[in-house]
Amino acid sequence: MENQKRKLRIAMVVYAFPALSQTFIVNQITGLIDLGHEIDIFSFIKLKENQIANDIHKYNLLSKVTYLKGISKDFSKTILRFLKLFFRFIFIYPKEILKVLNIFQYKSMRIVLNNFFILSYFLGKNYDVFHCHFGLVGKELVFVKEIMPQVKIITQFHGYDISKYIKENGEQTYDELFRKGDHFLPVSEHFKNRLLQLGCPQEKITIHYCGVYLDRFPWCEHKFDFGQRIQILSLGRLAEKKGVEYMIKAVAHLRFKFPQLQCEIVGDGEERTKLEELVEQNDLERMIQFKGSVTTGEVQQYFQRADIFIAPSVTSSSGDEEGLVVTIKEAMATGTPVITTNHAEIPEMVRDGISGFLVSERNAQEIADRITSLVLNPDLCRTFASGARKVVEQKFDQLKLNEQLEEIYFNVSSR
Repeated sequence: MENQKRKLRIAMVVYAFPALSQTFIVNQITGLIDLGHEIDIFSFIKLKENQIANDIHKYNLLSKVTYLKGISKDFSKTILRFLKLFFRFIFIYPKEILKVLNIFQYKSMRIVLNNFFILSYFLGKNYDVFHCHFGLVGKELVFVKEIMPQVKIITQFHGYDISKYIKENGEQTYDELFRKGDHFLPVSEHFKNRLLQLGCPQEKITIHYCGVYLDRFPWCEHKFDFGQRIQILSLGRLAEKKGVEYMIKAVAHLRFKFPQLQCEIVGDGEERTKLEELVEQNDLERMIQFKGSVTTGEVQQYFQRADIFIAPSVTSSSGDEEGLVVTIKEAMATGTPVITTNHAEIPEMVRDGISGFLVSERNAQEIADRITSLVLNPDLCRTFASGARKVVEQKFDQLKLNEQLEEIYFNVSSR
């Protein structure tokens, strides 16, 4: 019980902030703040989002962000900054400074300087835990263990970092992180198995899901009356791995069978122009609308009026895979029947024929067939809706997951 009363000081280290598509990180941060812990956010990249999640404003998170600045392209500025920081810290933290400047260990002046600059942000801060989101961030920060062995580094893996990143950098890329890091949080059983295959010690692994706040995505009584309208929803970043083009092609298959079908594509990204052209080529402008990026509050409204949610995720040509897609959980929480793919760890959320439909990747005809099955059988829609809500309540309740994460922090920080 004493642990639960202890206030932790946590460094949440991310690759980019604020990222509208990464609500799971904001949910963690705000949940930990609500539990009474002190959070500082560190990010390598500052994104300029057109819209900012409501909780970022509510909790004033932008005031908690420090952007980690490494080596400058201007050599003279790099040297001047180095000298300024060196004389600022050498007399206060001589042991740490001499360790980080060990050119014989790091074998590259560029690495030494970059590590020195990153370390300068953490000297004297005395964090209980460094929580690194994405494996590449943990890899970048793990050198801190050499300088300050008391630091506890927890790394959470989400998808890209355990799929595409491995393909690009090799299966040994996390070897040092696995040796020196304190704990690892894959977001699914699927990714846990990947970590084990890559050599991560089993005793350092705990599956920790990303969840949803059930009060923000309440159960909706969908009528499933398809006589006048069939409302389909796709929601997420418009990237190749989202597979939205296969949903568009499925709508094309059904254009004459169900002329009352309407589809809203919510989100933005690099694939948008290509997808808009596909809609135009198939003469589907009347049936499919692109809505762009929206806030969390607006997302709820889209789920309330949707009859069917489609998430046709695929493994991208570069090898990138999805994590446990948050929007699928949101749809399941609201009672919106889900059609998704047998991709990565999605089957850990959706059981085919029980809490939704799973189809093969890149199979528009299968998606069209499953839409037809739901439209012709409203009772099946209700069965899926009820089963899906129970899954989210049992496995993906963000409040419970925040408490689980707090307990992981206590266990790791006490070692």
